[in-house]
Amino acid sequence: MTEPLRFAGPLSAVLYAASSARDTDWFVTLSEVDAEGKIFQLVQGVIRARFRNSMKRPELLEPGTAYRYEIDLWHTGVEIPAGGRLRVEVTSAAFPRFSRNLNTGGNNETETDFVAAEQTVFHDAGRASCVMLPVIGRI
Repeated sequence: MTEPLRFAGPLSAVLYAASSARDTDWFVTLSEVDAEGKIFQLVQGVIRARFRNSMKRPELLEPGTAYRYEIDLWHTGVEIPAGGRLRVEVTSAAFPRFSRNLNTGGNNETETDFVAAEQTVFHDAGRASCVMLPVIGRI
């Protein structure tokens, strides 16, 4: 940052992504990187792909198809000083912090077979993955 950046309130991410699997997880982590390179995690959100539209009616993925995911990153309030940076990480696993996803679309708690997934995150004119920051002005 060339000047301080202050944001406070609810953060979210919009992710356009495709998977080779029938189900997968998406984790988005926003961190501050200070001028010395130290990383401080600010917020993290997750969505299990099969529940992207409804927790009551899971929908498996069509492998290779891009979907839009809205991921709640919770709330925070922070000022990133001049010289600092923001870091966005997108992953599809955080085991053992978050329950495993076998990527099969089956029962993740009782099944043992899994598939490796090839993940693609899009950021182009029609599919602009982004983090939404509630930026506030100077006090």
